[in-house]
Amino acid sequence: MTSNQRRALWGGTAALGSALLIISVYLGLEKASMLGGIVGAFFGLLGIAIGIYQLRSTHGGSTASPRQIQRSGNDSINLQSGNDLKIGNDNKFGNSP
Repeated sequence: MTSNQRRALWGGTAALGSALLIISVYLGLEKASMLGGIVGAFFGLLGIAIGIYQLRSTHGGSTASPRQIQRSGNDSINLQSGNDLKIGNDNKFGNSP
């Protein structure tokens, strides 16, 4: 997370918290509690709907395994524990013949 993203996250959190405090004072704690319950229930149902959608979309009956893609050229880096992996026509580990 970059520093700009971190500042935006903290700023948005502070703004939302301040807005909730102002609404609570303006409406009174009882009405704000009722409104918070309704809003919380709405977002709870929305979360359940998104979760069910994600479960159904990832298990669409396809048994294909995920594909792995690697960039080639000067930007590709292969980090291996132990010896280096040489990619190319030789396909050998380290300095083995």
